[in-house]
Amino acid sequence: MLVDSARNLKEKLCKKHQKSLEMFCKTDEMCICVLCGITEHDGHEKVELETEREGKQKQLGGTLSEIRRRLEKKEKKMKETRRTIEQMKISVERVMEEYDKNFTDLIRCIEEAHKKLTEKTKEQEKREMEKT
Repeated sequence: MLVDSARNLKEKLCKKHQKSLEMFCKTDEMCICVLCGITEHDGHEKVELETEREGKQKQLGGTLSEIRRRLEKKEKKMKETRRTIEQMKISVERVMEEYDKNFTDLIRCIEEAHKKLTEKTKEQEKREMEKT
């Protein structure tokens, strides 16, 4: 644990000047010490680390809010799509039931017509036989 703390402290020091990294060079997008800000990054846009962190945090917060908003919108759309699919399934089931009923009724009607026609034909045959 002590070694990790020392390593973190070393990483937060300027490698060239061994000074604390207190600034952020926006031009080069890197953390720098005050001496680097005066020498190597002179004329660059610089801000305090805390200011940059707060700015990035606000930016990330805005991005996160936008992502959440989009996610909620997509979830709402998915729910609507699922609801539509369920309604379509129910509608298709009703139509199929109606078709089945109509088809069954049609078969029954054809069978009855066939039966009547058969009976009529037999009666007619019987009369013709009696005539002869």
